[in-house]
Amino acid sequence: MFVSLLIIAAMPRKGCFQHRKAHLKSRREQPKRVDTSNIQLPSSSWSCQKTTKKAVYYKIETSDEASVEPAIITHTVTINDNGTWTLHVYKREVTKCDELKQFPASLTQDQVSEILLILDRMTLCAGHPDEDFVIMIQSKKGKIISRTGDVTSYLDENPVEFCGKKYPKTIRSADCSAIAAGRCGACVKYRANLRSIYKQWKKSCTTSPSSHCNERYLKTPEKKDKMSKLPSQVNALDKRILRLQEKVATLIESRGEPVDDDLHTIYVQLCKKITIKYAQIFLKEASNGCYGMSKKRLPL
Repeated sequence: MFVSLLIIAAMPRKGCFQHRKAHLKSRREQPKRVDTSNIQLPSSSWSCQKTTKKAVYYKIETSDEASVEPAIITHTVTINDNGTWTLHVYKREVTKCDELKQFPASLTQDQVSEILLILDRMTLCAGHPDEDFVIMIQSKKGKIISRTGDVTSYLDENPVEFCGKKYPKTIRSADCSAIAAGRCGACVKYRANLRSIYKQWKKSCTTSPSSHCNERYLKTPEKKDKMSKLPSQVNALDKRILRLQEKVATLIESRGEPVDDDLHTIYVQLCKKITIKYAQIFLKEASNGCYGMSKKRLPL
């Protein structure tokens, strides 16, 4: 009995086993910290700032041109102590990039060096720096919005280089990956759509706006001119309605026939029904930019 008591006393308690198991599990699940102290910068254009929780690598481009800022931060790579990372190009976060899609969400020390080397060698996506496209998007307040309300492209006012020529501004697709040799895949796919939008915009600029032209096809001065004419048009319509009312009253008095209340109610309901159909057709044509142009007869 004495021996059995010694064995029981020597055996560890159940709680000790569970505590040690949880401790080992927490050690295994603890993320590995990335040592960025020995990472070599790919070129003299790169600099680094480090804190206790992250390291920030940024690339600076310099220019001697008077119209361009003397120093611009083009790339910013943030490496957290657990290996997670983010990339910003011209202060915009890049979430989709074909050149960097092979890298995981958490990096090792060698992978950090490899990313910096790739970014140093690759050029920025040129987007669409065509002067005609830039003028068009500037007239649209710097962005193109789809019918669903989403921004499909925007104006980037940072300089880019394409085919050996430098441009002060460019247009980027909303899905632009920013890093590419020439244009990225998203901007290449968007170019056909941009051409179509430009043709519509050019047509609306060359065609003189009529009173039936939808406001979305007008430029700001034309919209203001059209809006300034609205009060006089409303007054003219009010006078026309008043003359019609007087004419109807005269015709009723001279040629009208008395009817009972039931027939009067039927006539009133029929007039309201026709008025509602006229309003529906007017709203439909107004949304298509051709209100007042329909020649369809209304069904009774």
